[in-house]
Amino acid sequence: AERVGEAAMITIEDFGDFFEAVHGVEKRPFSWQEDLLRHLVNTGTWPEQIVAPTGAGKSSVVEMHVFAVALFAVGAAKRVPRRLAVVVNRRALTDSHAARAARIRCLLEEAPADDSILSRVRDALVGLRVFEAEDRAPLVTATMRGAAATDRAWLNAPEACAVLCMTPAMWASSLYGASRLARPRLAGMLALDTAVVVDEAHLSRQILVTARRVGQLCVPSAQRLGIPALQTVEMTATPSGDATAIVGVT
Repeated sequence: AERVGEAAMITIEDFGDFFEAVHGVEKRPFSWQEDLLRHLVNTGTWPEQIVAPTGAGKSSVVEMHVFAVALFAVGAAKRVPRRLAVVVNRRALTDSHAARAARIRCLLEEAPADDSILSRVRDALVGLRVFEAEDRAPLVTATMRGAAATDRAWLNAPEACAVLCMTPAMWASSLYGASRLARPRLAGMLALDTAVVVDEAHLSRQILVTARRVGQLCVPSAQRLGIPALQTVEMTATPSGDATAIVGVT
């Protein structure tokens, strides 16, 4: 009943206000970013490719993911993956994505109890958390790369909206190279109810092949559980020619 009551509080038309609340006055999304969000909300799936040049705002996949999950939480979108893994083969870019996600998390947590778009998105995401959770944060974030302490708290929050910022080596080793006892949770959380966006994908072709194959193998299990299997997104300015679902700058 609570979620039904909230359903009218957020619509896809509010994305521009959310984007502006995150980035500043008069900083609105580009049309391709709105197209991508519309594709995600209407289909429940990320496109196979996001094609956009440097400086076109590809990193905004973090905002789109958070907003799409909030729409799903209030019944205004199809079922979308709750977790987003942003994978890029450059530590500096991994840290940049992580800082972006952490900033959005702080904005949501610090939003006043009013009718602002940040407050409404926060309440929608908190509604996904189980009441028994130690921390009912609206957004869970984690950074996983070499030379950085790995935060594993996200493994205890399978129901939460999450953004995981990872290098390809860390993503792959967590998915299928973990120890026997750690493997069930790590592999389950990364291969089910998750989308992986491979940024600068031309640097990580084999990761794309692996991720897409994992997604195919997970479909039967995902269908039994009623959740999405791993969705893989190639994000680059120099895409391969093997995708059919493409969103980007035109």
